[in-house]
Amino acid sequence: MAAVREISERPGVTVNELARLTGLPKSRVPVLMTRLAAQRIVRKDGDEHDSRLVRGLAALQRAFRRAQEQDTADHTGSLPPC
Repeated sequence: MAAVREISERPGVTVNELARLTGLPKSRVPVLMTRLAAQRIVRKDGDEHDSRLVRGLAALQRAFRRAQEQDTADHTGSLPPC
């Protein structure tokens, strides 16, 4: 989940950067990205300078933003009705 969060927050992050940000072994990140790409959670895009760029899907980014907004709204101090 940490990898997905980092990709969502940093579209265009490279595999090496993702390994550094998450603490995952560099050898596991490409395997994880391939699995997430197969599930259409992330998209791996080529780049003329670095073919290892990993970009989050727009739908995933929107879902994370909504979740963060909801989390913020839930912690405003008001309690839900019983």
